[in-house]
Amino acid sequence: MSFQLKPFLWFVLGLAFVWSCAGNSASNKKGEKYNGEKIRYADKSFDNQNVIGLLDQKLNHGDIELEFENCTFNGSTSFLSLRGAYGAFPVSCTFINCIFEGDLNGNMVQFSGSLNFTKCRFKKNLSFQNSTFTGPAAFRDCTFDQEAKYQNAIFLREATWMGSHFYGTTYFQSSRFFEKAQFMNVVFHANTDFTICRFSEGAIFDFSRSEGNLDFSESRIEGKTSFRKAIFVKRIVLKNIRSFAPIKFLESNFSDSLVTTGAKFFAERLEVEKPVGSLLPTGF
Repeated sequence: MSFQLKPFLWFVLGLAFVWSCAGNSASNKKGEKYNGEKIRYADKSFDNQNVIGLLDQKLNHGDIELEFENCTFNGSTSFLSLRGAYGAFPVSCTFINCIFEGDLNGNMVQFSGSLNFTKCRFKKNLSFQNSTFTGPAAFRDCTFDQEAKYQNAIFLREATWMGSHFYGTTYFQSSRFFEKAQFMNVVFHANTDFTICRFSEGAIFDFSRSEGNLDFSESRIEGKTSFRKAIFVKRIVLKNIRSFAPIKFLESNFSDSLVTTGAKFFAERLEVEKPVGSLLPTGF
């Protein structure tokens, strides 16, 4: 009896081994997720750097994340090597406590991963004109000493500038925000241009301060937008906007005019509740 069972047992064990190997192979091909590689730079200086050049030949080796902490970028910094043409930046990128001594150029770039700046300082101009952000974009607690330009930018995911200071003129003209734009605790020290923008999920400007004119003329508001306890040293302009969701000013401080000439509010009237300041808006 044992003589007959032994070959059979070996056959079963061999078959189980083959199935196991096949199963593991299939798991490696389908079930396992490559976690990617983090390329990290800390306490380093870069001169006239194009960021994608730091990836060398690694772009073909799975998901990659670039991280810079306490780094200084001298001269001009760009994300792509070729300027004046559209290109893709296919990896996520994080900058923490970094200083940009020269201009930062992110124009005409499609950012496929997340882009995160935290507590960074831009001493010269920053520009992301005509760029598309398919992942989250964050500029938290940053300082912009000169102009910041985001004209014609498209933000498909969450975008935030929470806690940042803009000392130069800031341009968001003709930008599109598909998720709620977040500007809580932001200080605009100069004029800010949000004209001809589209806010698909609205925006949050709670506790913000605008020391220059804040202009939303001809923009389209499709989600709830709030200015809770915001401070307006100069004019806030809502001229010819189209609003399909509530726009609310709660306990906001007005030192100049609130301009609503030609504005259309299709969801409900503009709400100005408990305003304070030297020039209180009327008729709301």
